[in-house]
Amino acid sequence: SGATALIVNGNYNWRTGVNGTTNAYFEIREWRFTSGRAFSEAEERAGTAVCVLGATPKRELFGAQDPVGAQIRIGKLPCEVIGVLAEKGRSTFGDDLDDFIAVPIHFFQRRVSGSQDVGVIFVSATSARGTQQVQRSVDALMRQRRHVQDGADSDFLVRDTKEITDLAN
Repeated sequence: SGATALIVNGNYNWRTGVNGTTNAYFEIREWRFTSGRAFSEAEERAGTAVCVLGATPKRELFGAQDPVGAQIRIGKLPCEVIGVLAEKGRSTFGDDLDDFIAVPIHFFQRRVSGSQDVGVIFVSATSARGTQQVQRSVDALMRQRRHVQDGADSDFLVRDTKEITDLAN
């Protein structure tokens, strides 16, 4: 789940994406930490007001300073910075992959969005050969959970990142 918000550190501010997520996101998307850590199990479960900064908001709000332990605001909500992610650069489409912050999904749902909706689910296969089977399984599970009748069009998309890369090329 995600939203856009003004992130504030003292006199510095930056408008960026706020992603409500779990620690699995960092593993599946292969994000490394340059400082700090991911969410603890208790922080995830309780929806604690902690956040992990992508490289862009870290640079815009803190420059070369390590922000771990600092208090920032997400809109009007105070949040403690617990980690910083390594820079990834730009996507195939030119988007800044580092321009976001991550917060525990329960914090996002309760305090930021006020909604239990989930906009994106990332899934990782254990091998490149298994991606088509995983894609079929995810599609079947989503159709079942969303009560999509046989023969009806799905009301969601399942995409393999290789498909997205091939499309861009």
